[in-house]
Amino acid sequence: MKSAYPKIFGLITIKPTNITNRVSMAPMGTNYVYTSCGMSNRHMNYCSHRAKGCVGLIILENANIEYPGGSN
Repeated sequence: MKSAYPKIFGLITIKPTNITNRVSMAPMGTNYVYTSCGMSNRHMNYCSHRAKGCVGLIILENANIEYPGGSN
């Protein structure tokens, strides 16, 4: 598959950021974050496993800026 689509798996630079490939993961609600706005170990493990699985760009789920008014 890499030979059929070489640009998908190639490095891309967006301003100062290097992204290892063009595979991205859209934001998904996991409910792994703490209600007090912090990321839990479970959420960090979830994201790190996705990164190890060759996802070049991970867009995290929604963030709670002001609790409880800003929560979903």
